[in-house]
Amino acid sequence: MLKRVIVTLSFIVSFFLMGLKVNAANLDFSVTPETPETQVDKSKTYFDIKVTPKVNQELIIEVENLTKKPLVLEPSISRASTNIDGIVEYAKLASYDYSADQTLSNDIEKMVTLNEKEIKLKGLEKKKIKLLITGPDQGFDGVLAGSIRIKKKSESDQGIMPKNEGLKNDYAYLIALVLHGSDAELTSKLSLKGVRPEIIDKQKMLIATLVNEQPMFINKVAVGVEVFSKETGQLMYKSEIENGQMAPNSYFDYPIYIDDNLFEAGSYQVEMLVASDQGKWEFKKDFTLTKEKAAFYNERYKELTKEASKFNVIIVVVVTIIGAMLIYFMISLLRSQKKLTKSGEGKRKKRRR
Repeated sequence: MLKRVIVTLSFIVSFFLMGLKVNAANLDFSVTPETPETQVDKSKTYFDIKVTPKVNQELIIEVENLTKKPLVLEPSISRASTNIDGIVEYAKLASYDYSADQTLSNDIEKMVTLNEKEIKLKGLEKKKIKLLITGPDQGFDGVLAGSIRIKKKSESDQGIMPKNEGLKNDYAYLIALVLHGSDAELTSKLSLKGVRPEIIDKQKMLIATLVNEQPMFINKVAVGVEVFSKETGQLMYKSEIENGQMAPNSYFDYPIYIDDNLFEAGSYQVEMLVASDQGKWEFKKDFTLTKEKAAFYNERYKELTKEASKFNVIIVVVVTIIGAMLIYFMISLLRSQKKLTKSGEGKRKKRRR
């Protein structure tokens, strides 16, 4: 009896969780980059390419359909950026304003082009994707970083009605792409662009925007920030991170969380110390938070937390209902089993008489 209950409960739990599981068996295609002669470090599994001025070169990636059904792949090129946690992102971030990288003189998204926007594969078919790197006339110093993203085109994007509308597994392969220019030694340059209030993922914060002005990675970045009230000299907020990294010619929206406090109007000074393998920088920046802006962000935060609270209530209700159903199901099974047992015992007694 206990075994039957466990099996049944396992089935129910599996039913509710099946949409959350994705494993290697679900992958419909594979990608294999071919190492070119211009690969700087041949031990790397990604493209690490030396670029020569006025010399164009091709990169090749083999894609293979692992299913018997036809599929369509969409390749794209993205520039590397630095996310809010101080981590280099090779995939394109929806929240990142790429137009703000004003120090960028050579754009990897323009230098590298694809010969196809879509790759159609028959069942179990292999094909080669070609990418063209255009060597700039003047060359460039340092490195450019980005990635090649290869995504399966969804059935809905192809105008096909998916069979399982509730279950959707979107995934993509990402191959890092680093282009090396001249071997000129560069000096790292970092600047503090500005400070602004922000709400991200329902968290209140001040954003201090650091800019990496050079085509080079800045590694092992440690940041310490203190925010003082200019009226009282009081320390209002502080924050620090270690072991961060910045992508070439990117900006880093460094978050200074204000936790449970509301945004307070006033004049502030940010004092920031940044250290890395390439140097140290000290910045001071004054900024003013107006009453209008403080009120706007405080009200926005209240709206977001209300929405989150409603969602949390829904989750609690759903989980409670499921839990109650499981308990009721177990009790019903146990009662049924007891009735069957008593019925069997009664029949055996009658036979003995």
